[in-house]
Amino acid sequence: MSEEAVIGRHLLSLRDWDSEELKEFFALADRYVAGSGPRFDAAAAVFFPPSSLRTRASFERGASLMGIQPIGFPPESLDKAEDLTDVAGYLAQWVDLVVVRYPDIGVLEGLASGDALPVINAMTNVNHPCEVMSDLYALSRDADIAQLRYLFVGADGNIAGAWWEAAQAFGLDHEAELPR
Repeated sequence: MSEEAVIGRHLLSLRDWDSEELKEFFALADRYVAGSGPRFDAAAAVFFPPSSLRTRASFERGASLMGIQPIGFPPESLDKAEDLTDVAGYLAQWVDLVVVRYPDIGVLEGLASGDALPVINAMTNVNHPCEVMSDLYALSRDADIAQLRYLFVGADGNIAGAWWEAAQAFGLDHEAELPR
């Protein structure tokens, strides 16, 4: 697996990734931490509600550090009668990826369905994969995450859903199955 296999992919759900891809993703993150990650001459359409502080700030700052210009829109901009595949196709003329925080995962899946550009899930009602990837990356800096045992204690919400996806995708040891 190469860096190119990680860059330019959709990140809608952790079920779409496997442990080898996770290792490549984390190796790329290590390069950024060391100041040697790739830079891009690119733009990202970022859809965040005004109430988003941490996630929006981290995505927009990270994009800027990578040479990617974030162009902000309210998520309601996606509430159109137009087909989402067409919306992604139009956006692909001006931007190189889309980062979306929107309650309905179906909207993100619709944007991704035509593969016009990568779609990154910045949080939905069913999952929050970037939050859990951040947690796993932080843990991986000090331990082999495959050797740890995980117990999620909390509400059956998007974070629990993302941890469940991570446990399945990466073969993490976990206490119980999430009722779905």
